[in-house]
Amino acid sequence: MKKVIKVLIVIGFFILGLALAYWSSQSKAVESETAVKETAAETEDQDSFVAWKEEELESEANGLSVGGSGVSTKFTIVESKPMTASRTYAQTGQEIIFSTAIKNEGPEMKNLTHLCFNHSGGVSFGCLNGPAAPTLDPGKEMGISNGMIFTHPGTYYVWLTWSQDKTNFYRPLRSTSVKVMIE
Repeated sequence: MKKVIKVLIVIGFFILGLALAYWSSQSKAVESETAVKETAAETEDQDSFVAWKEEELESEANGLSVGGSGVSTKFTIVESKPMTASRTYAQTGQEIIFSTAIKNEGPEMKNLTHLCFNHSGGVSFGCLNGPAAPTLDPGKEMGISNGMIFTHPGTYYVWLTWSQDKTNFYRPLRSTSVKVMIE
């Protein structure tokens, strides 16, 4: 009888061990799933914020009217011609010319302090700033181009930004970017 009790105790501990292992693995799976959902939610929140911001800017620009309507006229710079590149494939050391055009679609003159080409490698290049930065009257369009020589292979995206206070930089409404591959 004592042997049977010992065997039952061993079997009981074995079953208890299996149950604890199962419970632990389920708990870790739930934690992992929760972490994945939280990461996805954070990503969706960031994507939503970006999309919301773009929609807000476009609706503000599209809803402009003269005469104190209370609608913001801050975001009236649009990219009137999509960004282009003289070539989309190049070797390191070869110059690529990037071109685009911007337009002031608002009712007020825009005094820009900076108009810069940027690329995904983290560098601004070819900024018009200070006295060289443009002043755009309502309805005025301006073409801009600049060359860049990439020194490292990779895939880069190039786009335009502007500022009117030397601190906050914006992409023009309806802006594009161009992809170049450097070997």
